[in-house]
Amino acid sequence: MADYLLSIDVGTRSLRAALVSVTGDIIGQSVMPLVIHRPEAQQAEQSSQNIWEQLINAVRHLLADNPDVHPGQVLGIGFDSTYSMLFLDQEKQPLSLSQTQTQAFDVLLWCDHRAMAEADQLNGLNRASSASKSGGRVTAEMPISRCLWMSQHRPTFWQATAHIIELFDFLVLKATGELVRSPCSFSTRARYLATEDRGIGLSERTEGPDSPHGAAVGKGLLADVANQMGLLPGTPVSTGTVDGYAGTLAVMGAGLEGLAPPERERGLTSRISMVVGTSSIYQCFSSQTETIPGIWGPWDNGDLAGLNAYTCGQNAVGALLDHLPCRHPASAEVSRLAKQEGISVYDYLERRLTALAKEQPIAELTRSLHILPFFAGNRCPIGDCHLTGMVSGLGMECGPDAMALLYLATIQALALEARHALECLLQAELPIETLMPAGGLTYNRLFMQEHINVLGMTAILNQAQNPMPLGAAMMAAVAAGVYPDIRSAMVGMSQVGETLELEPELRAYYDRKYRVYREMHQDQVKYATVMNEEY
Repeated sequence: MADYLLSIDVGTRSLRAALVSVTGDIIGQSVMPLVIHRPEAQQAEQSSQNIWEQLINAVRHLLADNPDVHPGQVLGIGFDSTYSMLFLDQEKQPLSLSQTQTQAFDVLLWCDHRAMAEADQLNGLNRASSASKSGGRVTAEMPISRCLWMSQHRPTFWQATAHIIELFDFLVLKATGELVRSPCSFSTRARYLATEDRGIGLSERTEGPDSPHGAAVGKGLLADVANQMGLLPGTPVSTGTVDGYAGTLAVMGAGLEGLAPPERERGLTSRISMVVGTSSIYQCFSSQTETIPGIWGPWDNGDLAGLNAYTCGQNAVGALLDHLPCRHPASAEVSRLAKQEGISVYDYLERRLTALAKEQPIAELTRSLHILPFFAGNRCPIGDCHLTGMVSGLGMECGPDAMALLYLATIQALALEARHALECLLQAELPIETLMPAGGLTYNRLFMQEHINVLGMTAILNQAQNPMPLGAAMMAAVAAGVYPDIRSAMVGMSQVGETLELEPELRAYYDRKYRVYREMHQDQVKYATVMNEEY
């Protein structure tokens, strides 16, 4: 009888439960939507009750769709989620962020930017050690900025807060009754708290035992939770992690099985993950220990002895593709035409681009259309949530072809922003050569090809069509004793698929686009300086 792992991946707009074999085959998946609440501009919240109910629904649907899988065959459970936060009371119950709502929204979503002024305040100190491993800048998305906001704007709420916890650690708490801190949590990554406390009591609110990835938490699944899910009490539950890191674990070890340790190490350190969904995370591993301007890290997560993780990313990727092209005047018409042809809007737009290009490369259609993709600020390498988006080259055209061109320019802009961050890693002499993609946007061939061309790297797709569930499953496998450590699970549960090659003949064109991207950023800074001058 086969054995399986249960992987729970909680994203921004949906969550996914997946059954994964011990060799990394994804047997089945169930996806449930999540509610997002935006009470004011720059604010984004979720409900832990909604998340937990949808999580239970997803697991029950998954098991119902796979009746041959019995509870005893599920050896372990792994959780990953966005880097969202909860504030718990003394009883470890979530405190509502919005008491006036009929539904209690108690999860501060990762993309909430209400703490921009507090981030500026910390950056203005010029001594904040909180910035030392975050590219040299504190941003509104970082927990220290958010905690400072809560202490200043919601003092009663802050006084009632006994525990600050990330969503992935909260899900483990709900499943096991144990509060433990993942290597990716605020407390274990921010040992500067004693010196950066700011007099608001951060240290005592982030206490709790550290737990490595793949560790079995407590006595496993609580009996009442097991009953809700349809699983066995005591099923091992792994320490949780952030979704970007889970995606990195899912793809970085693919194809390294059978190599001698030195070759395996070289293969691992020459790769960078590309985890793309609503936002993006790029991660690589290196033996280096120096900080890199504009890059987060290095972090020693304890998973790969002798190697540290460097991270960069973007605030809005899939979110920007939904926001910019899909709010074009032709959006309704394009949706109707795509539906008539039985394809997605993105596939339809790519067809329009192919028709427009005729004999020339599709990429060159945007020679006079340029976008600065900072519609939600810039995460890396600039680290400034105040930056905004810009478009240069708009005309009076408002039909499907104009929408297609805007779509292409948006993809290229996102790739150029990624290049800006990855250049910091390459300038630090990290030997990165290959992209290892994961996440929903890896299905989009135009998106992938433009990124490969702009970044100047080939991409190795995973054998699994969507490898994201593999990361949490790997941690579950280690917690269940199937693999001795995370490194072994990374190699044993992930396989390579297709290789996507770059088009080197377009390099000069993309270099010019990159120059325009950098100039647009500098222009925005210049405009702000002009407008801030005294009259």
